[in-house]
Amino acid sequence: MRFYHSYSDLNLKKQIYYGMITRKGVVMEMVFKISKRDKQDFLKWFLKNYSFNSRENTWLLEMLLNQPEVLEQVNFVKSINNCPRTISMSTVNTNEPEFIFTKNNLITIDQHKAYHDLRLNVNDPIYIKLNYPGQEKCHRYSFISIDNPFDENDFLVGQDRYIANQNLNNIAQKKTIKLIKEKINNALDHNKKDEFYYFSNELIKIESENLK
Repeated sequence: MRFYHSYSDLNLKKQIYYGMITRKGVVMEMVFKISKRDKQDFLKWFLKNYSFNSRENTWLLEMLLNQPEVLEQVNFVKSINNCPRTISMSTVNTNEPEFIFTKNNLITIDQHKAYHDLRLNVNDPIYIKLNYPGQEKCHRYSFISIDNPFDENDFLVGQDRYIANQNLNNIAQKKTIKLIKEKINNALDHNKKDEFYYFSNELIKIESENLK
């Protein structure tokens, strides 16, 4: 079962895919596919507005920006818990470690090892967390980041958000149908044929959409 939604934010487009998978039982997992263009736009903005103590961090992000085949596998996240291959970078004015690269059981602060691994394994996903002042409230980072598929807490938050949105849509639609039915009854009571036909057609359209 697959649903597709798209919306505009800051003149960008984010494509969201919802899929059904089995993980510790049958659960719904959200997989967000962010376009390379969106990632490039974000990195350009980030590099323009933030700086690192280490030039190698900037150099690594510039490499991602200029190599689409590597950027294709990049997933920005707010949590890297349990991810098999990660990079954590921190700008100036943060209390987080400047750079950490992990791959399975390997942990290193050497940016060059991360660089070579990215170049040699271009088909493997990499999960990147950027730490910078105001990141938690930054709408740009929220837009570009995905729910961590390996972190059950992050995953459940994403699932709850989707369910909440669906419930809000259902409530709004029920109110709309109720209002239209009242309009139809009012048209019948006052013998307003044009209004009756108009609102009847609107009701048919909504009910037809629900049957799809």
